[in-house]
Amino acid sequence: MRRLGRDQESEHRFRAFETLIAGVPGTAWHRQWRLALLDRGRQVPTVLAQAEAELATRRDVQGYDVYAWALHKAGRDAEARVAMTQALRWGTEDRLLEAHAKALGMAR
Repeated sequence: MRRLGRDQESEHRFRAFETLIAGVPGTAWHRQWRLALLDRGRQVPTVLAQAEAELATRRDVQGYDVYAWALHKAGRDAEARVAMTQALRWGTEDRLLEAHAKALGMAR
């Protein structure tokens, strides 16, 4: 909707979904939801802490991507590039991963 210039409607729907998902155990911190929050600059410290904690038990390309993006959104680009290096080492072809790497000056 934002791409169609319907910013207010997009914001309204995002807030409604944010309220809904907050009460659902196990889904509130799903990786795609974390990225959506980060892209809107919301709950950055919380998402960063959750992404970091998840890496303690689940180290994979998406985990490192979310962590790198959270670090970037927190203004910690040097650390974000270290995390992105870990994400890129898997060699996964993914447009979102590549966009995040490019934003960090690490295009392949």
